[in-house]
Amino acid sequence: MKVLIVLASFLCLSTGYYLERIIGGTTAVENAHPHQVSLKSTSHFCGGSLIDPQWVLTAAHCVDGATTSSFRVVVGEHLRNSKDKYDEEIAVSQIIMHERYNDGSGTFANDVAVVKLAKPVTLSPGVQPITLASGTSNFAGMRCIISGWGRTSSSQSLPNALQEVEINVLSNTDCQSRWNRVSGAIITNAHICLFDDAAPETASCNGDSGGPLVCNGVLAGVTSWGISGCGTTGTKYPSVYARVTTFESWIKSKINPL
Repeated sequence: MKVLIVLASFLCLSTGYYLERIIGGTTAVENAHPHQVSLKSTSHFCGGSLIDPQWVLTAAHCVDGATTSSFRVVVGEHLRNSKDKYDEEIAVSQIIMHERYNDGSGTFANDVAVVKLAKPVTLSPGVQPITLASGTSNFAGMRCIISGWGRTSSSQSLPNALQEVEINVLSNTDCQSRWNRVSGAIITNAHICLFDDAAPETASCNGDSGGPLVCNGVLAGVTSWGISGCGTTGTKYPSVYARVTTFESWIKSKINPL
């Protein structure tokens, strides 16, 4: 039986297995993803997306069990192991996980959280919020971009430079059919799936969790889960993301309360 994984890497804050890294990608051009952030304890453990000067969207499994003092957010980062021109490390003042995370039908359901920064970021060419996807588009059939500092193979350490790759978005029907061989793998309308038949080794992996899926310049997904041994050629199992359009109202209600 195949094993599902969630994609967080070094910080084990949740039950289960999550996605950690970009497999089959290339090094991103510096400042090409100014919304990309890194969540760090002693080192990088998850990604996230800047959606407001003081708020980050990430996966709930990345912060499950965390406290505001147990990690920090780095914006404007390209190289993990050195100081970049625009990077800024900021403390966390609030963590809000989805109230129904991992509850109800679906695999790793409602895997979203928002993190409030202790102060607004300094906006620059390397630090910019990204717009949330809205409306009814499911993005199926589109080529979209994922990015992160997750493993570049299931056996390698995390890369120093931010990685990126363009990949196909599947319909949820196609996604579920590919996951049918795995007991308990349930795809719902709150998921969005990625897979490239021409390059089946391309995937998110450990360390990519919480990071962005960007379609047509808007944030369409949050890296959530996949198969153990992510990126193994021929697995035929898609990477699965939380669908931002499903959670748009929830996100906005948390960062802009009445």
